[in-house]
Amino acid sequence: MLGLGLNKKSKAPGGIAYQPGAKAFFSALPTQPEKRVKNAYNNIWKNRASLMSEVDIFYWCLAQYEDNKRTTLANPSLYYEGKVGSPVFEQFGGVKGAVSSAYNSGFTPSTDAVNYQLNNASFFAYNATPALISNFLRLAGCSVAGEAGSVGLYFTNSPSVGGSINTYNEINTGVSSVGRYGLWHLVKIGSTITVYYNGVQLGSPYTVPSVALPNCPFYGLAQNLGGTLDSPYVNGKVFSYGLAKGTIDPVDLYELHKEMIGDLPLWKFYGDSIFAGYLFSNPATESIPYHLSVLGGQYALNFAISGTTVKDLVDSKIHIERTNNSDGIVAFDYIVNDVDQAIGTSVYGSNYRTVIESAIAGGAKKVLMVIPYITDTAITNNWGPYITEAQTVASEYDEVQLIDLRATPYTLSDGTHPTTGGAIQAAGLIYAQL
Repeated sequence: MLGLGLNKKSKAPGGIAYQPGAKAFFSALPTQPEKRVKNAYNNIWKNRASLMSEVDIFYWCLAQYEDNKRTTLANPSLYYEGKVGSPVFEQFGGVKGAVSSAYNSGFTPSTDAVNYQLNNASFFAYNATPALISNFLRLAGCSVAGEAGSVGLYFTNSPSVGGSINTYNEINTGVSSVGRYGLWHLVKIGSTITVYYNGVQLGSPYTVPSVALPNCPFYGLAQNLGGTLDSPYVNGKVFSYGLAKGTIDPVDLYELHKEMIGDLPLWKFYGDSIFAGYLFSNPATESIPYHLSVLGGQYALNFAISGTTVKDLVDSKIHIERTNNSDGIVAFDYIVNDVDQAIGTSVYGSNYRTVIESAIAGGAKKVLMVIPYITDTAITNNWGPYITEAQTVASEYDEVQLIDLRATPYTLSDGTHPTTGGAIQAAGLIYAQL
């Protein structure tokens, strides 16, 4: 008690008063995240407390520690996930599958649900890797005898339903997930399913039977429980998943995700195999983005995908994540595949402007365009006009810095991709120019 007889509010070091929901979450965590990460969590309840009251379970996978990911934001003292096998967790990189591996929430809708009801239910999940090679993605669901290898959340072109949302949480978006990543939110009111992608309705609603709430635990990465990986989506990353009321606001839910990703101390990277860490056994801790972020005292959120161009980034409807933190760096590495696929300099420049402006609109303080060092003459003999276009584009924005590594060699494996040591060298060269 203070001398005036007032109760002193619980504050974080530095004077920030944590919201009640945030304090409950932190109290349930086996390992405490650092202060700046706690501040990002706190903003969830500061800005979206009403929304959080409509959620039963909400696992935020983009976490500093795996036990933070395994603790649900809603009802944190109740549904700490058990591990089945060895699902793969990456620090601030989400989770992805492994054979016979998943996360068991211990939450059984038929007995534990408060908000998630038979005719007023929604399932949400954020897939962090675009489906460029397949029409489907399975993220989470219930595991029941005889169904362990097939149940989950399905993203496909066809609205056929293998089981109702209430029986197994096996539901179908009815629209193609190819080239899309972000928040998928499937809402069931009565017997009608409506699909939302990043807060916007996709396709037309369709009907599934109302049977019964699932009488089985809810699993993250449930598709891998059948003993095999869900090929070809073995390495698809997931940032979140949860169950809530069907009447929860899809736009509000999406805004929560954008705000949380933006508030975390992350530098964001988009590019091809050079940024993706192609040839590395553990790209999460060996790639150029990882080493560059370490030098900057931040964490890397790496969206790079081998074989892609800046045109793919635009055509795939991929959005550039919001950046609210003070350092606010977003980096792009696109030129090698653009030259190899001969997309043309005008298309290259136009699409680069699109993604740069998206990054700036999302709060980026500094946007990097990286030209790598390579020795593959099939590319270097033809990339001159593309480099000129990149220089022109970079000159048009105060926030953009062109990092040209052509004259600063680092060790390569094959004329294009760095060795593990080369990635450290390249990160140092980029950081020296910031």
